[in-house]
Amino acid sequence: MKKYFIIILIILLSAGYGCQTDFLEEEAIDFIVDTNFWQTKEDAFSGVNATYNALISSSIIMRYVTEVEMWSDCCDGRTGNSALAGSFHHNEGIMDRREDIWKQFYTVVNRSNLAILNIPDIPQFAEQDQLLGEGYFLRAFCYFNIVRLWDAVPLRVNPVNSLDEINITRTPVTIIYEQIISDLNEAKNKLPDSNEMGRVDKNAALTLLAAVHLNRGNWAEAKSYAKEVINSGAYRLADSFEVLFDADVPATEELIFFVRMASELGQSNYLVPYLQHWDNPEASTGWAADIGNKKSYLSTWDDADLRKSWSIYDKTTPLINENGDTVYINSENIHFNKYRDPYWESGISLNFPFLRYADVLLIYSEADIKDDGTLSNQGLEYWNMVRRRGYGKDINSVSSIDILTGLSKDDYLELLLDERGKEFLFETKRWYDLKRFNKVQEKITEAGYEYNDWILLWPIPTDEINNNELINQEDQNPGY
Repeated sequence: MKKYFIIILIILLSAGYGCQTDFLEEEAIDFIVDTNFWQTKEDAFSGVNATYNALISSSIIMRYVTEVEMWSDCCDGRTGNSALAGSFHHNEGIMDRREDIWKQFYTVVNRSNLAILNIPDIPQFAEQDQLLGEGYFLRAFCYFNIVRLWDAVPLRVNPVNSLDEINITRTPVTIIYEQIISDLNEAKNKLPDSNEMGRVDKNAALTLLAAVHLNRGNWAEAKSYAKEVINSGAYRLADSFEVLFDADVPATEELIFFVRMASELGQSNYLVPYLQHWDNPEASTGWAADIGNKKSYLSTWDDADLRKSWSIYDKTTPLINENGDTVYINSENIHFNKYRDPYWESGISLNFPFLRYADVLLIYSEADIKDDGTLSNQGLEYWNMVRRRGYGKDINSVSSIDILTGLSKDDYLELLLDERGKEFLFETKRWYDLKRFNKVQEKITEAGYEYNDWILLWPIPTDEINNNELINQEDQNPGY
């Protein structure tokens, strides 16, 4: 008989987390036991805000980000389990971290399910559709990440209120994607054209629809949804790359779906010190600093590309330590500096972008190439706009660094994969890009790692197998 550790899971599903921004200051509600909740407009806002809140836990904006980046060709962990994960090995510690990520995504799913179920029964108020749309979006966003990491998973679209409700088989991938697309269609029809900072709007749903269809190989649909966002005029590329990650800038018009952490203790996240440490960027105690793989595209990155000088640093680049002193890295390793915050003693107050306007432009370009093997002038221009911004050029003017016309499909795709790596380093894109471009084995081997098919999926968590009567060890992903 399986051991039931589900009580721990229910506690996790009910727990509160730190605030994303001012609109998330409501106290978290114990949804499982509070039968008097979901009665008023204020309850609806609190419930949806708590759903956003769950996205900024350490399980997402540290573990998920770093784990999925290390599971690619460009990033190694410095010590311990991080070093093992960075070289495509797994042990109990790594399995536990992946399980933590699974649980947190399902926490967001469960809170979304509660919102979707209960908000329609609240007496009518102006923002009712908006909040429902946010619930549908957040559920779709989580399942899009879950299915790409674990493949077939339990599709839970109702709240988990009892032990019996945990028992769901691994749902086929096609059905999960149907649910994701259905949720996003609901979201785009209910969400406003614009929304309060940090909350998703209609264009967020359209952007995610474009990304989902791109992942499914539906090139025409991906282009269509991306074009709808572009034509809306609601978003634009930020004037410079670095302003996207400036601790003093609350948001830019490029950020479509993002979370912002506050520097106050309990309202922040430790992504910055996980990537580097002010006194010892290669510290083996307390922090597991990630380093770049020299055999990946990072070593051939053009110094004239300003994204490089912002995203990684070398031994000539100063850091400011906890005492305000300037220190230098005496290291030949590649270290990451994309997320930097001078106020981070208690955490960081930075934007972490899940979706931004550069995504939209490059989604269009990729779908354009894959649609018929050629790249239209429009698709080329969208790509060049992102590239020009990276080099500090006028995004609307022809430049010497522009991608050339008339290349083959394979050449375009190789260059675009490289472009995306530079644009979205440590934004959880690279691993999914390698899979979508069918480049995992090639790039992993080039980076000096041993390739095995089992790395394509993460392991179904032990707790899920122990608790879910309809999933057994025989259902585990290969290699685990």
